[in-house]
Amino acid sequence: MKTIFNVIPVLIALGSVGCNTTRDLSSQPENRTNYAIGQIYELKKPVFLFKSDPTDSKEIARLEKLGASGTASDLEGFRRQAPLSPHVAGLLMPGDQVQVTKLVEHSSPTVGTFLDVVAVVVSQGSRGQIVEISLISKEGLPGYRVFINPEYLVPVK
Repeated sequence: MKTIFNVIPVLIALGSVGCNTTRDLSSQPENRTNYAIGQIYELKKPVFLFKSDPTDSKEIARLEKLGASGTASDLEGFRRQAPLSPHVAGLLMPGDQVQVTKLVEHSSPTVGTFLDVVAVVVSQGSRGQIVEISLISKEGLPGYRVFINPEYLVPVK
């Protein structure tokens, strides 16, 4: 009987090691962002769509600043280099627009808690593409709070 009581805590510990959780915060962002659900934002600088596997239709592309993930930081260099990059899945230019659709909190014992701001591209060219915009945003703590970076995005009135 004593052995069973010794095994139970071990089983509980093993079960919680890999516990990742995802929670939709769209209706209750808890002061962690100033993005608004349904709001359209216009890009002020070029950004690219990063995907670990551009052929994976289920992977949500992340908008990243030029120069991130080993890309060129200038637009001309980026355009030359992009076809050779296995992770570049597109380019959005100033004036392109995205509409915020969801705020998702992810928690993991190894990474911690972070917030993803999910949007859909509403401009021509990439219309309908679902993207994650946190990496072009201002962040408070590492990904816990995510705020609009006016250098990259401004709300459309």
